[in-house]
Amino acid sequence: MTDLVFCADNTFTGENIVQVENAILKNLNFELSNPILFDFITLYLEYSPEFSGDSKAYWLAKYNSELALQANMCFSYNPSLVAACCLCLALHFLGAFNVWPTSLIQISGYQLSEMKYAMIDLLTSIEYVRTNLPKLKMISQRYSKNEMGKVSDIQMISDVRELFN
Repeated sequence: MTDLVFCADNTFTGENIVQVENAILKNLNFELSNPILFDFITLYLEYSPEFSGDSKAYWLAKYNSELALQANMCFSYNPSLVAACCLCLALHFLGAFNVWPTSLIQISGYQLSEMKYAMIDLLTSIEYVRTNLPKLKMISQRYSKNEMGKVSDIQMISDVRELFN
């Protein structure tokens, strides 16, 4: 608070600043922003034992989320659903037996059956970004490093409809 008072050239007291902030927040109904894709990715990864900080699944989920942002997936689907699909696809392409474990159902609130169309769109979008947008190759290059499990080298060509049979 002292820094803010100093920045205001001691024109306002700390109490004045708090009063103005309170008035602004009330006027905005305390709605400062909505959660974004990375907020959900972080939350889901943190509370799901299937994704440890150094696992390929962790890095593939992060890679999928960056590609999803480039494909503007969050314009068509809620960021929480896109994040769920990114994690599910990561487990699927790494050959996990259970691609949507109970821990992710509990934290996300999504059942696998609710994710079908978003997952199909996400996979199509990821493949489009990977193959048709050369300016975005830096994302793939970043995730091709050893410390990120070289996940951008993983082939993600599959018909995910098989997950919903």
